[in-house]
Amino acid sequence: MRLHGEVTYPLAAGMTDAQLEDFIFTGCRLIVALMREAEDVFPDPIRGRLEP
Repeated sequence: MRLHGEVTYPLAAGMTDAQLEDFIFTGCRLIVALMREAEDVFPDPIRGRLEP
């Protein structure tokens, strides 16, 4: 199974570096949470859980 995570947001001029950093960090955290949840629901029968 292949799982793809993506976060989109309409970026506009005037966004500060801090706002952009927060958006990227939050998006990455959401994708990691999705992958961990999917790993719990659909464990790999051969390799088991993936550890960080």
